[in-house]
Amino acid sequence: MTLQTVVEDLGTYCLGKAWVVVTSQEAMDEITKNKIKGEDFSKIIGRFYRPLNLSSANTDEVIKLRLLGKTDAARAGLEALYSQKIAILRNQIAFTQDSADMPGYGNPQDFFTAYPFIPYQFNLLQKVFTQIRLMGSAGKHLASGERSLLDAFQVASQAVAGEPLGVLVPFHTFYMAVEGFLDSSINQVIIQAGRNPQLHSFDIDLLKTLFMVKYLKEIRANLDNLTTLSLSNIDQDKLALRQQVEAALGRLERQTLIQRNGDEYIFLTHEEQDIGREIKNTQVDSIKVLKELQQLVWDSIFTDKELRYSQRHKYPFNRKLDEQTFGQQTNDLTLHLVTPYAESYTAMQDDAFCIGTTGSRYEVLVRLPDNQRLLDDLNILIKTDEYLRLKNSSNLSPSIQRILIARGDENSKRRQELKVILEDLITRADVFACGSKLEIRSRDTKGLLNEGLSYLVGNVYQKLGYVASGFENEDQVSNALTRESQEQDINGQPVNVAAHSEMRAWLMEETRLRRLVSIKALVDKFAVRPYGWSEFDTLGVMAELANKGVIELRHAQGNVNLHDKGLVMQLRSRKEIDKYTVRLTDEINPANLKIAKDMASDLLNGNMSSDPQLLFEQYKNALTKRSQELEGWLIQAEGGLPFAELLRTNLDLLGELLTKDSAAKFFDTFRQRRDDIEEFIEDVQKLQSFFSTQIKLFQQAHNDLKTLEPELRHISEPDLLRRVDLVKQILAMSDPTAKIPELAMLLLPVKDKVQEALKTQIYQVESKSKAMQEKLADYVTSAHEDISAQLDLSNITQVIDKLVTSVNQVTSIDSAIARQSELENILPQLLQKVDQQANEIIQRQSNNGSNGKATYVKPIVSVQVARVAPKPLLETLQDVDVYLEALRKTLLDEIQQNHRVRLE
Repeated sequence: MTLQTVVEDLGTYCLGKAWVVVTSQEAMDEITKNKIKGEDFSKIIGRFYRPLNLSSANTDEVIKLRLLGKTDAARAGLEALYSQKIAILRNQIAFTQDSADMPGYGNPQDFFTAYPFIPYQFNLLQKVFTQIRLMGSAGKHLASGERSLLDAFQVASQAVAGEPLGVLVPFHTFYMAVEGFLDSSINQVIIQAGRNPQLHSFDIDLLKTLFMVKYLKEIRANLDNLTTLSLSNIDQDKLALRQQVEAALGRLERQTLIQRNGDEYIFLTHEEQDIGREIKNTQVDSIKVLKELQQLVWDSIFTDKELRYSQRHKYPFNRKLDEQTFGQQTNDLTLHLVTPYAESYTAMQDDAFCIGTTGSRYEVLVRLPDNQRLLDDLNILIKTDEYLRLKNSSNLSPSIQRILIARGDENSKRRQELKVILEDLITRADVFACGSKLEIRSRDTKGLLNEGLSYLVGNVYQKLGYVASGFENEDQVSNALTRESQEQDINGQPVNVAAHSEMRAWLMEETRLRRLVSIKALVDKFAVRPYGWSEFDTLGVMAELANKGVIELRHAQGNVNLHDKGLVMQLRSRKEIDKYTVRLTDEINPANLKIAKDMASDLLNGNMSSDPQLLFEQYKNALTKRSQELEGWLIQAEGGLPFAELLRTNLDLLGELLTKDSAAKFFDTFRQRRDDIEEFIEDVQKLQSFFSTQIKLFQQAHNDLKTLEPELRHISEPDLLRRVDLVKQILAMSDPTAKIPELAMLLLPVKDKVQEALKTQIYQVESKSKAMQEKLADYVTSAHEDISAQLDLSNITQVIDKLVTSVNQVTSIDSAIARQSELENILPQLLQKVDQQANEIIQRQSNNGSNGKATYVKPIVSVQVARVAPKPLLETLQDVDVYLEALRKTLLDEIQQNHRVRLE
């Protein structure tokens, strides 16, 4: 009979006065859609125009009234029982704190109305029905309201009906109410488990409970909660029950009926069981297990790679787990964790074995307590990861894919829970170091490991405390390099005297082996055992020794000025740390030092340090500057000045001193060359006097003598020549400083005499020029009287004027004499120019005529009488006669040709 027929017939028989309430109407679509073919419910659904919202909020009240009503006698007995067992009930009915609200018996009324059930079971069972229905483990027609709950509680009540007072209904009892609605895949799991001879009846009951809470978020299926859910009597021994539950869980897990994920246990369907068995049978390499364990420890739990031992000390350490290294192993210290997974774990259970192991090693051995769950979960984690990696999910059914996804999620949780387990095991671990079992105060993971490492540091770096006054920054190291005094202890010793002794002893050994020690080598040496000094500690101790002059700091084969700005930063620079070196200085002889101090007033201008090393630096700086000054003077001296040899001698002395690269060697050489240095001091005074003031007088005298040298042949006065010779002697002296003031006065009379002679020669040139001009005028008058007025002599006399002008500008006597000779030699040329000009005038007149009358003037020819001679030298009377005859013949020839003759 269909619902439509029922409604129609009821309306007919009741004349339309009957109400029909359909309790399933709120979710009717879920029942009818795609489930009942051939039926159209749209019309009848449309008739129910008033939807009713029917909730199961008060299901427990319905159950208590309809199923759990009690007689007055029963009430009295239950109230008496509750008053006796109130404390026990509170302890028995307890869930873990991460569970949702799971109410117990709050008062006698709760106990009376709900007994033999527990209040939390009403809501919890309703959620079980809902989740089973939603997850598809039962038919969709499984109700989630009062009717299903009523049935479940009724079946459970009947199951304990014959039990004595004090019985409680364990949660697995409710399974009977849902068993008939379950899918066969679920039902078969329970049925087949019941047939397994290796399982107990209690195991099957617990399996039923695990199924019902499988999908619940309100309660975690861990050991404590499952124990509470399995309570069957108020006075039941809960500890024994817990052990019974734990044993049952172990048997179920071994049969692959359930799976443990952390502390939770999960019911497995057939498909889940198959996958679980495949995972269990998956083969994994032990190396992968160890690698996962190392990643959990070093990448998640204890990620530190160095120990901060103090404010200024940090120590990197090697990491080992189960005798396998992790990362580079280049440090002095080693942290070694030993888990139950280690092959030698059984041997390491013996404290004596661990003590012996650490006695000869620089490591902290942390032995974790045994824990089977760690091993099991770790193996399942790796096997699950490997199984999921190899499984090709694209070819699997949706249900299998969902299971694999769930397994992946479970594995992520398992990894986090393994981290928690490891952290807990570390906090309870035994710690061994340096042949001792340590009493660790800290019991948190990081604190325990750091405390063990700190103990190791104190024993491995036994000389760490030698640096009593710590160095924490560059400023403190710079201060140690330059301060006048060092910090002292109560006994008047430097606070770091032990560190000084260690560094000095090592440097002595390196010197003996002829090894060059860089700053990097120094820092590396004292960073390792048995020192463990920080970089600043090592640089600080080195700075104090350098400050005292015990060691030298060098760079590029030269000593470093400890006062250089930014020196410490350079020492720490990666580019420079290998370029700076240190070495021990030689012991300074006090006698040598005293001599150097006594002479400091002359060589250092009184600016003297009491510290030998600083005094050495002052001397090197001062002598370097003095050497540069002398080199400049030597360049001048090699250009013709005195003192060149003296300068070379003193530069050799300074060079010898400056090549000494240690204070001791420098002061030793200083004493050996004391006499030479005293002479050098005197020489410097003399040289400074010469090259600062006298050099000008010397160079002036030298230049004057060079200028006067060509003029001296015109001077015959003995006194003047004696003065010139004296000046030459002074200029040639190796040390002319005493005579240099005389130079200017010695040459003054000579210079005056030369100027007088020069003026005389100039006067003679001027006089001859006037006589020549007069002679030229007479020649014009006598030779060219007729045309003298027409002659222009300005160009001709201009030549004479230029020579007169030039002679007034000459500075030497020879130049004036040369001008005089030049003047005499040009007279014939000038006369010739006059004749040439006259001939041109006469020629023009001849061509043009002169008032109709022709004018004839005999031309003038010149005869050089010296050229007429047959030979240039006349020796005899006959030679004279021959010459005169030749001259007479030449002159007559010219005259016969109607020429006038001008003799030259």
